Amino acid sequence: LVFALVFWNNWQERSGMEQLDSHLSMLYKDRLLVEGYIYELSEAFHAKARAANTSPSTLPATETQLAGADIQPLIAQYEATYLTPEEKELFGLLKGTVAQLSDLEKAQPFNSTLYLSEINNAHRLLHRLSGIQIAEGTRLSEASHRIVLGSNLTAQIEMVLLIIRKWL
Repeated sequence: LVFALVFWNNWQERSGMEQLDSHLSMLYKDRLLVEGYIYELSEAFHAKARAANTSPSTLPATETQLAGADIQPLIAQYEATYLTPEEKELFGLLKGTVAQLSDLEKAQPFNSTLYLSEINNAHRLLHRLSGIQIAEGTRLSEASHRIVLGSNLTAQIEMVLLIIRKWL
């Protein structure tokens, strides 16, 4: 019985460590890096807004395109991560907004009011996506904490049983 308990506990701890490793990897790749992408996207949208505000009615398309030229690679990197269903929906809306901005940049005459409205929409979407990162990060952290607590509990039970076995 003691041997079976030790074997079971070892198996449980190994499984828990694999889950913990998976959670830590997800925290880094799918939450922390994504929060960085969100920050960089936000900065790129701010640059576009600044460019549109400098001379809104006469702004050539190339100026606004160059102001946030690094958006597409960030979108591609973000899309390669794990997306929750809600995040997938919001991300689709963000991609639509980016496409709309691209179309507005090419339009003549340049409509700075509509363009800035779309940038504000992009910022709202990024804010909501950031909230998802925090919620998912919290969920993963709590799940990791439960794994560690469970591992500690089973290790303590194993020790108690081994001590009792030794005395019997």
